[in-house]
Amino acid sequence: MKSRTVLLTAVLVIASTAPGRAQIIPDDRKIDWSDAGIPGGVPERTTICTTIDAATYGTGTTDATAALQDAIDGCPDDQVVYIPAGTYMTTGTVHLYSHKTIRGDGPGQTILSYQGGGDRSILDIRGSVYWEITGLDRSYAVTGGATLGSTAVTLSGTGEMAVGDILLIDQLNDGELVDPEGVEGVCTYCGREEGTRVLGQFAEITAIDGSTVSIHPPLHWTYDGALSPEAVHISASAMVRWAGIEDLTLTQTSPVVEFLIEMDGAQYSWVRNVEIERIQRRAIWLIESLQNDIRGCYFHEGIDGYGRDRGYGLLVDAYATSNLVENNIFVSLDGGFMMTAGGASGNVLAYNYMEDSRFDDEWWLTCSPSINHAPHPKMNLWEGNIGIKAEGDIIHGSSSHNTIFRSQSKGWQSETTTTRNNAVEFASKNTYMNVVGCVLGTAGRSNRYEVLPGQAYDDWAEAAIWVLGVGSGVDDPGVAPTILRHGNWDYVTNDVVWDPAISDHAIPASLYLAGPPSWWGCRPWPPIGPDVDGLVSRIPAQDRYEGVPDPECPDADEDVEAADGPDLPPDGEADAADTADPGPDGTVDVSGDAPADDAAPDGEEPGDGGGEGCGCSLTR
Repeated sequence: MKSRTVLLTAVLVIASTAPGRAQIIPDDRKIDWSDAGIPGGVPERTTICTTIDAATYGTGTTDATAALQDAIDGCPDDQVVYIPAGTYMTTGTVHLYSHKTIRGDGPGQTILSYQGGGDRSILDIRGSVYWEITGLDRSYAVTGGATLGSTAVTLSGTGEMAVGDILLIDQLNDGELVDPEGVEGVCTYCGREEGTRVLGQFAEITAIDGSTVSIHPPLHWTYDGALSPEAVHISASAMVRWAGIEDLTLTQTSPVVEFLIEMDGAQYSWVRNVEIERIQRRAIWLIESLQNDIRGCYFHEGIDGYGRDRGYGLLVDAYATSNLVENNIFVSLDGGFMMTAGGASGNVLAYNYMEDSRFDDEWWLTCSPSINHAPHPKMNLWEGNIGIKAEGDIIHGSSSHNTIFRSQSKGWQSETTTTRNNAVEFASKNTYMNVVGCVLGTAGRSNRYEVLPGQAYDDWAEAAIWVLGVGSGVDDPGVAPTILRHGNWDYVTNDVVWDPAISDHAIPASLYLAGPPSWWGCRPWPPIGPDVDGLVSRIPAQDRYEGVPDPECPDADEDVEAADGPDLPPDGEADAADTADPGPDGTVDVSGDAPADDAAPDGEEPGDGGGEGCGCSLTR
């Protein structure tokens, strides 16, 4: 199978003058993402402390709020409040505390239906982190050790700190890379001290030796002493740890609950196999939280339109750190389905399926997913997702150092969405992003390779693979030169585009997993990329949504080989005759050209066929 090395843009030509890279993503643009999520995974709790009486409370007509809360309050640690199949009316927020789990009989079977007059959430896992940060203000200067990957920092004091407590480590904005001003003004609520410290992360204290404090996870950033880095002390008691919500549906009869689940100050907690529907503002708001799991869930349908802050799926916000969002379905939502904002750091959002991005102006294709909506998310990994348009906007401010890896971004949805049909958009102040091993665009729909500041651009007629430094009426020529683009297949060039400064063309299967996870089954691994047969194969979340059964696994003694991918050229080699050149406006004329051998036929989505074989070594 023939493949060409395509070097398309002036940006890539400029990059070729830099020293050659021996690895795809440099160390200062990535972290160890294997830290994301609950250490060891979600615990399997088997002891039921209380079974809610379905005959009394599961008919949908009797208020079950007090019964649910009393059962949770009285449940011993690490046990389960079991809610049998039925519809349970609630009229107030039900609170989960540390080491408590509620579990139903499955989505669509156990339904919590909010029918009250209005509350912040239906369920919450909510501590007192916000109050400790703003009310106690126990901050200490960081005087040493604050470098990327560091597991210990030196502080001006330790006060009443103890092992198990939490630090919020942040610094002043530099006003250049990190900037809370967007097209709607300065975002004073996007970080500590009225938005003057929007870059930061949480970490747990693991040891204290004098003024040296050991932490986990390691730092995601090298902090600048000139920007007054600080560590804010948060008590362990402010966190809600090891709490879980499992196997049920959340809904509401009218648009009066803002967040169907709020996780604020959650740590080592989880939402698993939960359906959330009829969403007013956000299905889940995950803020000020550390190392939680959201997995195997189904989020769909707004109840109050799809305009500003309406009908969002998951918002990872307010320095939320090292959380794992994996194997979920997002359908018929606004707000990017999944969104990182407000200093979110080191999170992994992976193998999620997105379909039917909505907005009240139905002709506009909104972000899906949203890499940035408020300053300053950094070092987040978006891997293996199937989405429509990956976007970092300039509504509220900046973002940098996020990675999109082995994902599909179609850049087109339907005949109804007639503008902004682009695969990847990074607006002003979205810099140093990595996009590696992705499949971008849609055959027969995508018709322009890239849009850069100063170029003519008709966002109704043109569907681009890349829109860089353009959007919301603000041009930023500083965006494109910072973007690392390597090994991405697109449906304008019908080929793989490599960065000529990077000699490594061997794209890893994953940036956080050692192999296919236990829930993957016998599907091709990895599922997406230029080296995958068909470019895109099905992921488990897509199969669940479309009702496709798991593929059969071969017999244990059957010789299984990995799927063959397209033949790639030797590292660093390019056939000059096969190199496409853009026009002066960044377009590539593909009219009349037949697609390359490994392109999907026009009108078909990649992955309709799958590759033979599976990676059946199942690991986390």
